[in-house]
Amino acid sequence: MYRLRHRNRNKQRKILVISICSILLFMTAGYAAMNTNLEINAKGNVVKKILVVSNC
Repeated sequence: MYRLRHRNRNKQRKILVISICSILLFMTAGYAAMNTNLEINAKGNVVKKILVVSNC
């Protein structure tokens, strides 16, 4: 009977440790994803065109 209780405790401990590690990993990944800054730097030439409309 003692061995059966011991096995159940070990199984419960393993499940608890795995679930805590999974939750911490999920929270860390979520924090890293939300904490990133997205910067877009673009360079380009701006050409100004003047359009003349005349009514002749």
